[in-house]
Amino acid sequence: MLFRLLGPVEVLGDDGSPVELPGARGRAILAMLLVSRPDVVPAGRLFATGQSAKDPVNALHVQIAKLRAALPEPRLVSEPGGYRLLTRAGEVDADVFADACATGRELARQGNPAAAVTVLREALAQWRQPVGYDFADVWRVRLEELRLAALDTVLDAELALGRHRELVPELAGLVAEHPLRERFAELLMRALHRGGRRPEALAVFGDLRRRLADELGTDPGPGTSALHLEILRDEPAPPLPPGGNLPHPAGALFGRDADLGTAGRLLGERRLVTLTGPGGVGKTRAARELGHRLRGRFPDGVWLVELASVARDGSVLDAVAATLPAGEPAAPARDRLLA
Repeated sequence: MLFRLLGPVEVLGDDGSPVELPGARGRAILAMLLVSRPDVVPAGRLFATGQSAKDPVNALHVQIAKLRAALPEPRLVSEPGGYRLLTRAGEVDADVFADACATGRELARQGNPAAAVTVLREALAQWRQPVGYDFADVWRVRLEELRLAALDTVLDAELALGRHRELVPELAGLVAEHPLRERFAELLMRALHRGGRRPEALAVFGDLRRRLADELGTDPGPGTSALHLEILRDEPAPPLPPGGNLPHPAGALFGRDADLGTAGRLLGERRLVTLTGPGGVGKTRAARELGHRLRGRFPDGVWLVELASVARDGSVLDAVAATLPAGEPAAPARDRLLA
């Protein structure tokens, strides 16, 4: 069974099919029981999940009976003064998300940004909209703060992997959505600076400073101000890691050993090896796996350059130069790559 809190409250059975829950009052009661685990929820708190009734005790008993009938196995137990919902490890998506966030932060702290990105992006993909309308504001705020902290970690890790070019649109959207959250503005400034877009990075700081002054009467914090000074001086961004930027594999790859062996042999003989085939057969996944297996051959790392986002009139040279930690940012792409 899976209880889903990262969006409208839902319950899925063991086969993945949705469990039909009672109306809004029943979902609100279930949500309160879920967020209060493992504590007993007093009946008085559960009364507050719906409109007043002539007989609130009987109305609550009706909703509890409907929930018990809806759940495929006994989970809702009566306790002195209230009710408790019984769950097992891994059955509540919010718990799984919190565990993944902790794992991702630890991987990032250990200097493994690729693995941190894989874990956190998979966790963030579990969010649905709208989030948390079935339960109290305090829990909704707690979940949202957990999500924003996960975004902070994953975006910082992706910047460390050299993905500044791809991250600008996402970061710009987050800054617009959370205009007073300095951290997202700081990450956007870093992404723009590393992409050679110094004036835009400085403009982000100027906008942030005005918003903080107008709405809170404060100035940007010392970290953001130090970054602003660094960009003003046009100091180069910290060097990217030498190990490359390949995403960490999501799992083992089966049935491709012969193909990978052939491709690995060809890479020892030729400067360019192309994997071809129909869409969806796993070319990209195989190429990434090959890159991980052959890391030892290349002391400067193995690098992934995404070309899908290059516009028809865009420059492949620019895309490659924006990914690789090579040359002076202000130099033309060709010169940077030759350097």
